Parts: sequence; structure tokens; C-alpha cells
Amino acid sequence: GPEIGILQTSAQITVHYTPESLVGRSIVGCINLGEKNIAGFLSQFLLVGFEDKNGAICLVTVEPKSPNGMKLC
Repeated sequence: GPEIGILQTSAQITVHYTPESLVGRSIVGCINLGEKNIAGFLSQFLLVGFEDKNGAICLVTVEPKSPNGMKLC
């Protein structure tokens, strides 16, 4: 949302997702953990997800859509 802006993250989610498939989707992330340098990449938030039966990450999403930047209750 406008209060948070655009943040970047590093996550191994390529089994189920492409960059194009994520555009416009609402996902769940933690932004209050601080920034981490991961192999030279500055990760500014943590994506939240579950492992599938093969260990690949399935992102937590929002249904129905909620405004960007809302806090998890």
C-alpha cells in the first residue's frame, strides 16, 4: 500500500510461480523482521507459505482480495 511502498524479497518459489504469475496477486508477508542480505541480494520482507508434499513452497494468499498493506489479524 502507499504507506509501505514496494519491497523486494528473495524466495525459492519457482516450482509453482513465475514472476508474471505473481503480478496483481495479493500475498502474505512479514515486513517487521528487518532487512537481510541473502547472497548479495537485499531481502526486505519474508513471504509466508506452506510446503506442498514435495517440499515446494505454496504462498499464502488473500481471498477475497483485501487492500494492499493491511495488517494480519
